[in-house]
Amino acid sequence: MSADAPIWKGDWKRRLAERIAALGFQSLDHFLESRPHRTYEELASELGGDVAAIQLSSSQFAQANLIGRLREAAQDSLTRELWARLRRGWPSSTDDWERRAAAFAAWVSHIEVAAQAPELRGRLDAVWHVLEAKARSGWLPKDPRDPLIDEAFQIGWPIDATA
Repeated sequence: MSADAPIWKGDWKRRLAERIAALGFQSLDHFLESRPHRTYEELASELGGDVAAIQLSSSQFAQANLIGRLREAAQDSLTRELWARLRRGWPSSTDDWERRAAAFAAWVSHIEVAAQAPELRGRLDAVWHVLEAKARSGWLPKDPRDPLIDEAFQIGWPIDATA
């Protein structure tokens, strides 16, 4: 995306919906589900130079907030951030905290800003602690329903917990 791209000009939400529909998808959720480990940046690029990654995550979490699916959106977002920041998989060394920290920070910021839900921070921390304890060297989730992602959320953000 060029520095002078008009990402915020006009009705960007409508533009985003039109781009997704032009690719044959009924909704942003369907578009995201079809590309489970593509990063928000890669998806924005696919949609055109006047679409930004933050618009995708913002729209995803706005919709999730409306329909009570923040947990599922958080699982999806975590998968994308791990693919964006840990391309070679989970670091083998506990000393390589910088890449893990970058992935965690990006994921948390998507949720706290895009979902406007800073109150979820304790749950996000708990999910991340499970990953820190259980992820093996080279691991990356195939999709948001990866067994380790499911386990981390079951422990850190149980389904029966209110958002």
